[in-house]
Formats: sequence, structure tokens, C-alpha cells
Amino acid sequence: MKPKLLLCLALVLGDRLAAFSASAIDTSSLRVVAIPSKTEVRVKETFNVALRIENPTTTSQTVRLLSWSWDQEYKASNTNISWIGWACTRNFPRNIEIPPGGAYTNELEMLIPEPISDKAFSFRMGFTPINSEKSFWSDAVSISVTPQAAAVAKVKLKFVKVDSEETESQDGHGENAVDGNPNTYWHTQWHGNSPGLPHEIIIELLPPSAIKGFTYLPRQDESDHGTVKDFEFYVSDDGRDFGQPVKKGTFEPGKGEKIESFEPIKCRFIKLKAISEINGLPWTSAAEIRVIQSGEAASAKDYWRGNIGPIPSLHDSSKPDAIDSFVAAFLANGGLWLNGADGMDALAASPQQVVSETLRTAHFASGMMASYRILDIRKVRIGEFGVYTAVLADTNLGEMIVLMQNGSMTGHWWRRIYSADPPYNRLY
Repeated sequence: MKPKLLLCLALVLGDRLAAFSASAIDTSSLRVVAIPSKTEVRVKETFNVALRIENPTTTSQTVRLLSWSWDQEYKASNTNISWIGWACTRNFPRNIEIPPGGAYTNELEMLIPEPISDKAFSFRMGFTPINSEKSFWSDAVSISVTPQAAAVAKVKLKFVKVDSEETESQDGHGENAVDGNPNTYWHTQWHGNSPGLPHEIIIELLPPSAIKGFTYLPRQDESDHGTVKDFEFYVSDDGRDFGQPVKKGTFEPGKGEKIESFEPIKCRFIKLKAISEINGLPWTSAAEIRVIQSGEAASAKDYWRGNIGPIPSLHDSSKPDAIDSFVAAFLANGGLWLNGADGMDALAASPQQVVSETLRTAHFASGMMASYRILDIRKVRIGEFGVYTAVLADTNLGEMIVLMQNGSMTGHWWRRIYSADPPYNRLY
């Protein structure tokens, strides 16, 4: 179905266009020309069409039209094509005089909104001036249609096995490498015994898919033990015969997600083999392993989900007030924890924005910040240090208090992050 759209566009005047007060309106000799920016388009892909009202005569011609809402003057002969638009708050009719040999030009952003069976079609654009009973139509414009690119069905990763995992002294299970949580990780055994390298993990792709690369996210806590340095990556159809590696190399150092590419290949199983560890230790760890499918952009994943809930209207009165307890601890310590110029400066328009920007960019020893929910937000006075804004936030890394104060310049905020429980350790 053709969408109902109201088009609002700035009017673009050509070199030979002049707008004057109207004299007589004579539209008997106008000519409409439609000029597409491309003649081969995909379904739902926008393209521009220049619409020219030409005056081929030797006398000036005047047309009356609305300033912005062109859909009331223009129409397409083919219902398979439409244009992009938006509502306008100001609109009024005006007279436009087109000099001899001149043209009035506008440009529409058009698209084929729904799949069609034909590989090509043609359309004409018609123009009807206000108060005119005559419509002027362009010659037919031919467009070749390429079907909309099929969406890539997202493959699911299923843990199969690892050669070693630590399950006694920590949750180092192999499935942590494909659980979508950057703060859990697979770690090879270290309690009681530390089997040596190489180590490997096998993962099944559901359904079998064509892939062109993989990613490796190191553990995101304060430690780098087990972070892979040299690697080999294999694919298989049966999970037993992996043959030669399709990619081998050395990961760049750091906590960021590593991206490795290779020629597209279809497979059902993948295997990542760790050949060496960045510190020369015998372990391997991985927070997340993903595959890059054919047709998918090879880019790092953003695990940030931001604010996952509104500020509650009621607070839990059965628990001690976290912000009151936090402020009392500061006052009991003379407010000394606020002394120092190392509080970070943030540009923000509101305390809520400070929280979002601070949690997104902060680095925490306990892992990667992915989401938060504001539980409480209010002004507090901390002794002679003045009035601050304290925000209690429940995050995927636990409850935290973001303490902030508007700086001497509007929009500049001093802020720090503390744990919401005694002894209120500084986290960032």
C-alpha cells in the first residue's frame, strides 16, 4: 500500500528562475521534466528525482502553488513509487513567475516502498497548479528494480566443548564465551593444575552459515590472565575434521574486541585455538567469541544498553536509604574524600545525562558497564563543600552512587563514582 505522506521541501531555484509578483496566469505551454538521480534502484532505497517546470515559450509564465506541500501539486502515475515527506506548520499559496526559457526546479526524495514483481517499470510525474484545471505530465521515466537485499538471518552460537575449564574456584565454564555477557568469561583450569597451551574451544553455528570472520573479546575485569596472543581459527562441517586453519595470527593487545577476517566460507562448526598467552602463562580466557556472517558489517559489538528503566515513583522504605548513609559517611570523615582536583569534568545538560555519559565511558575493575537504572536522584549538602547531586544507580555491575556538582561554567560537571555500600569505595 502506498504510504500517505505530506511532503515539505525547500524550493530550489535554477540559474534562470525568477520569482516576481504575478501578472496573468497562463499555463497552457508549460512542460514538466522528471530527472532521476539513478535509473537502477533497490526496493526501499531512496533516490532523488529533480522536477522541473519549464517555460519553453518567449513570454513569462506564472504558476500558483503552495510554498511547501508539493504533494498537492505533484502526483505519480505509478502507485509503486512514492516520496519521503513530513508535515509542515506553515504553508501558503504563492505565485511564481517563470521567465522565457526558464525553469522552476524542485527535488523529491523518492522510493519504491514495497517489493514488486517486475524488474523494471516506468512512471510519469504530473503537476497541477493551484486554481488550474489542467495537469502537465512529464515523459515516462524508466527505472530498473533490484530486489531488496535479503536480511541476514542471525546465526546462533552453541557451545560444544573446550579442552580445559576452571569450574571449582570460579565460574570459568566454556559456555561463558558465547553467552552474550561481556562480564563472564571462559577460563582454563588453574586450581590444582594448569594444563599447558595450546587450548581450544569448539562452537556450533545454528544454522550452518557462511562466515567471513570472527571476533574475540578478552576478559573485561582488572586481570588480563589468559588473554590470547597468537591464535589459529578453524572451520568444519562435522565438528571432527577441521583441516588447516582458515586464519592464524596475533591479536592486538588491549581489552577491546579483536576482529579477524578471511574469505567467506560456509560451515557448521568453528574452533578457536590459543597458541600463546600475552604474559607467557599457561592459561586461556575469552569473554565473548562471535562470528561475522557474509553480508554483515565487520565491526566491534557495542554491548552498551544504557538506561533500561525509568526512575521509580516509590522507593523501598524497608531498606536503609543509600544516599543518606553515603552522605553521613562523608560527613563523618570530614568530607575529605571530596578534596582533590582529580574529579572528572563532563559536558552535560542534566544530571541524568551526566550519569549516562559517565557510566558509558568509565572503566571498572569488575567488568564492562552495559546497563543501568536510576533508583534515586536528589540534591544533598556535604558540609562546607556545598550542594551536590547524588544519583543512586542499579547497574549490571552492582549499585553505584554518582556524585556530581555543576562547575563554574554552565554545562560542566565535576563527578565521581562510588560503590553504594560501605566503605563506599571510589570506583571511578
